[in-house]
Amino acid sequence: MKDLRAGFAAADITPGQDCPLVGYDFRFGAFGGKNDGVLDPLSARVVCLKPAGSDALFIFSLDLCVLQSGLARRLRRIVADAVDGVAERVFLCCTHTHSGPLPRVTGDEAGDAAKQPATPQLEAESGAREAERAYTAALERTLQRIARQAAALVEPVEARHVEFACAFGYNRRVPQGEGVRLCWNVHECPELSPGPHPDPIVSALLLRQASGRSLLLWSAGVHPVTLGKTSNRVSADWPGAAARFLREWVPGCEPLYFHGAAGEVHPWLATQDRAEALEVVGRAAAAPLAAAVRAARAGEGGIALAHAPLPGFADGPEISVLRISGVALVFLPLEFFASLAARVRAAFTQPVFFATVSNGWEGYWPDEAAFAQGGYEVEAAKARGRNPRDGEHLADAVACLLREAGHT
Repeated sequence: MKDLRAGFAAADITPGQDCPLVGYDFRFGAFGGKNDGVLDPLSARVVCLKPAGSDALFIFSLDLCVLQSGLARRLRRIVADAVDGVAERVFLCCTHTHSGPLPRVTGDEAGDAAKQPATPQLEAESGAREAERAYTAALERTLQRIARQAAALVEPVEARHVEFACAFGYNRRVPQGEGVRLCWNVHECPELSPGPHPDPIVSALLLRQASGRSLLLWSAGVHPVTLGKTSNRVSADWPGAAARFLREWVPGCEPLYFHGAAGEVHPWLATQDRAEALEVVGRAAAAPLAAAVRAARAGEGGIALAHAPLPGFADGPEISVLRISGVALVFLPLEFFASLAARVRAAFTQPVFFATVSNGWEGYWPDEAAFAQGGYEVEAAKARGRNPRDGEHLADAVACLLREAGHT
C-alpha cells in the first residue's frame, strides 16, 4: 500500500534467576520458585505502523507465555500514554514460550490473579511473587521505551505477504473410543498415533523498509513446548531458534513471531529436556519460511481496524482484526483450536494471520468435537466457564469481524 511507514525496536526482557518459569505446574514445587539460568535470551520486539492520515499502531511480539488480561489492559494503557496514542491501537502478543516468567499483576489488576495458570506452590513463595512484580515494573518501562524508539524510526515500507503449509506439528489429541488421550511427546507415547496438524498454514507479512531492512511478522500454530517440565532454564523455545536462523538466512531480516492457533498442536519434538531439539524444530520452521519470503507478493488496499467483544464478555477482553494490504491479522486473547482456525480460513480467499495469546489470556477455546471427547484442554476450558459451542461461536464472530474490516 502507498504512504505506509513503519519503525522497529527491540529490547532484552530476560529475567533474573529469582523469577520462576511458567508453563508447567511441576516446576513450581520442584525448583523452589527460581530458574536455573539462561539457555537463550528473551526479547520484546515492536513494529510501529504509521499509515498516512491515521494514528500509529504498535504491534509487540513478547517472548512470554501469557499476560493476564488485567495486566494486558494496564500495559496497553501505559504504552499508549507514552506515545500519545490510544490503547486500542496497541497489541501485546505473546510467543507463548513455556520457559519464560509470568509477569505479576499489581494494584487494581489484582482481581485477575484468580485467572492465572494454577500455581499453588508459587503463592507460598513471597520472594518469587516480589521478583515477578519487579520484573513486571521493568517490563512496563521497557515497553514504553521501545515503543517510543519505534515511533521515532518510521520510514516508508512496501508490504508483501505469503502463506504456505508447513507441518512441523501434530495434533496431540488422539481419539480413544469415545474419549481422547493426550500425546504430549511422541517418544514417550509410542503406542499412540497422533494425527496431522488441523491447520498447518504459516502466514507472513513482510514490511520492506526504504533503508533495506525487512520486518518479518509471521505466525505458525505450534505450541512452543519443545522444552518440557524438567527444563528450568530461560528460553524462547523453538521460535527463538527459528528467529536466529531467519536473521542468518534472510539478509536484513528482523523476525517477529506470533503464536498461531495451536490449542491442540505440539511440535514433533516436544516436552523434552535436550536443548539441541530447539535447533531441529527451529530449522524445520525457519527453512521453508526463508525460502517462501522470496516469493512474497504485494497486496491491495489500505489499513482497516475492527474490534468486537469476546463472545460472552460484555467488558474486558476483545477480539481485533487489523487488515493490511489484503492480509488480516486476527488478535485473540486466548488459546484457539487449530480446527477452528481452519474453519475461519475456509471462508476467505485472502490470507488470515492468527495472533493468539494477544492482549490477555482467557484460556482454551476448544471446538465442539473436543468437548464431546473431554481431555486436558476441555477441563481447563470448563473451569473458566466455557461451553461446548463457544469455540464455534468465536469462529463465527471472527469471520464477521473480518468481513467488517473488508476481508474477502
